[in-house]
Amino acid sequence: RPGRYHLRVRNISNNARLTTSVPVEVKMYGRESERDKIIELLIEGGSSDLNVLPVVGIGGVGNTTLARFVCKDQRIRDHFDLQMWVCVSTDFNEVRLTREILEHVCENRQEYENISNFNVLQKNLLKNIRNKRFLLVLDDMWEDKDMSGWIKFLAPLKGNQASGCMILATTRMDSVAKIIQTMDKVRLSGLNEEEFWLLFKACAFGNENYEGEPGLQSIGKQIVKALKGCPLAAQSVGALLNTSVSDKHWRAVRDKWRSLQEDANDILPVLKLSYDYLPVHLQHCFSYCSLYPEDKHFDGTELVHAWVSQNFVQCEDPTVKLEETGQQYLDRLVDLCFFQKVGSRYVMHDLMHELAGKVSSNECATIHGLKHEAIRPSVRHLSVITTAF
Repeated sequence: RPGRYHLRVRNISNNARLTTSVPVEVKMYGRESERDKIIELLIEGGSSDLNVLPVVGIGGVGNTTLARFVCKDQRIRDHFDLQMWVCVSTDFNEVRLTREILEHVCENRQEYENISNFNVLQKNLLKNIRNKRFLLVLDDMWEDKDMSGWIKFLAPLKGNQASGCMILATTRMDSVAKIIQTMDKVRLSGLNEEEFWLLFKACAFGNENYEGEPGLQSIGKQIVKALKGCPLAAQSVGALLNTSVSDKHWRAVRDKWRSLQEDANDILPVLKLSYDYLPVHLQHCFSYCSLYPEDKHFDGTELVHAWVSQNFVQCEDPTVKLEETGQQYLDRLVDLCFFQKVGSRYVMHDLMHELAGKVSSNECATIHGLKHEAIRPSVRHLSVITTAF
């Protein structure tokens, strides 16, 4: 019937994907030994050949966070002439990745901006990195089938004449590490009990040194035991508990989470619990973001305007602009760990993006390039994601 469904088609380029080497987290909990091990391998393990060191861990365990703090370390800054960071994600496109590296090394954008020939791009890259000892971080790699793109991508990097050049790659998949590694992988497990409890208290109580309310601490320790040392789970559940530091609320969260448990190693039910506690207007705003590419950096103003256009933002006070209320919505979603703020932009963890896709599947759908996708009859919003050339 006319007006019942609203179909919105968006064409979004995959080059919007990115994470950042700038630490989003104020503090890293319990990864000092892993950080020091990686730094030692990057500095001492270098040779005349280009080496690749994979870091492997399940989603939410802190692969990207650890890589950020490695890059921030003064030992790394002193050792390497050049640091580069590229988010790979599910789309391993050697042309896009080469362009993103060129953004790090070229002062003049004309050296790559309007060039479509991959060979010319690679020659420009080699020219700009020659004789420089570099560290390249490839964050969130997934491709474990087609090696041809990987081999082509590496060609100019291997042509560098400086010794000790390194690639640090983060991935969830052992199969990826097996394909790309030239050094033994570093595996990340959950945080140890002591450090995880400190992180949880910082999120739930706002203070890692909190020692009050023995009853709440007891409930908290029951919840912590079930979170398997996963930092993202601690941040999500901790932020939810922090909305009401009361015995009633904490017991309700604990009991509801128990009823939702399916796979002990699956973090999504934990994140879904936090989503279920959101007010409806914030649920709408969050789930709508599944239409955007994974790892996109959002401009806050543009995102709020999108929410306003969909009538998600409601304000009863006529003196307050909808944009102001929308910004309050966004700030609240940051507080509750559904978004992270990086500089002036906003990002969703890839597991939060996956959650948004699951909870919005009745109303939102995404088509990735030329892949065949089944679209439910109830879908009102359609996103078409294409690769930019």
